Amino acid sequence: MKGIIGVSSRLVYLKPYLKPKVFKLAFYEKLSLKAKTKYKAINLYSSGRYKIEEICEIFEINRATFYRWRKAYNPRAVQTLEDRSRKPRRTRQKTVRDYETEHMVCETRRKYPYFGKEKIKRILERDHSIFISVSSVGRILTQYQSILPSIKAQNKRIRTLKKNRIRIREVKKDLKGVVSEWLQGDTIELNLRFIKIYIFTVIDPVSRVLYMRAYRKANSLNGRDFLLRLQYLHQKNTKYIQLDNGSEFEKYFEKEAKKQNIVLVHNYPKSPKMNCFVEKVNDTIQNEYLDRFYEETNIERINDILYDCLIEYNFIRPHRSLNLLTPIEYCQKLLLNQNPTMLHMYRTQSKYCFVYLFKL
Repeated sequence: MKGIIGVSSRLVYLKPYLKPKVFKLAFYEKLSLKAKTKYKAINLYSSGRYKIEEICEIFEINRATFYRWRKAYNPRAVQTLEDRSRKPRRTRQKTVRDYETEHMVCETRRKYPYFGKEKIKRILERDHSIFISVSSVGRILTQYQSILPSIKAQNKRIRTLKKNRIRIREVKKDLKGVVSEWLQGDTIELNLRFIKIYIFTVIDPVSRVLYMRAYRKANSLNGRDFLLRLQYLHQKNTKYIQLDNGSEFEKYFEKEAKKQNIVLVHNYPKSPKMNCFVEKVNDTIQNEYLDRFYEETNIERINDILYDCLIEYNFIRPHRSLNLLTPIEYCQKLLLNQNPTMLHMYRTQSKYCFVYLFKL
């Protein structure tokens, strides 16, 4: 073109030739951290300098994982190392409901604010011939929650917990570690083969002396009866009884305890570890003695069987916490301070007390 004037010309930009490795490097920088890890593992194995065991040890993977990476890898497209989306191809779509159905659901909820979605569904089918699923009613109520009346939560249980109750930390300094001074009580609900029973249990944490009795109902009247029997067993030496917040230890039980000058100590809510001794005994009763009265239907017969369990627990069973002594032997050694020849007389006297309590 030199020396020629007036000749048309054009400029052409040629695309430079890039090898496949250059393309790989360009796409490698855009990969995620996990995909880069896969790329490094496959390249190290392809170099032939590392065995499959060494690759798995370096990247802390198993063989199946590495083989899955290599199978999914396409050398011409580094992007194949990225994790594929696990989103299902067909997703659930929102069902389009007509205005009348949504309006009737909301109106029913306004009229009966304490009715749940099952009851609203039943009312719509019965009174308005509107057939809709329970889950659809629930979704409608959630969708229009801002315009529907709010349900006030019941605070009956909260008021119960706000009672001024005595806790163990308040009386712990007054405990002297004397037998029968401090007791722990609880109630077991047992669903037997044919009936349901409630077992009141009380144990002395010092001597491990256990007393229990079965009742048909867990109410305060039965709790009062149990407390009277318990006082006869411990000869009215009890000063504190540690209990949970059950209703069976209220009303008549509290009145009788106040009459007997017994202080009721309550645990904190949802704190079974505070009653650890009686909770362990409850576990022992359910695991070791339940099969003896599982098929019984008569409450008197169940109490007779519990009497045999009490004799075994208090007179025969050695306790590690008592240096492999029975609770009655420990009481005889701690309280009576007699010679071993008097032990049998004390055992007989205590056994008579248990017989009287169950046959009363």
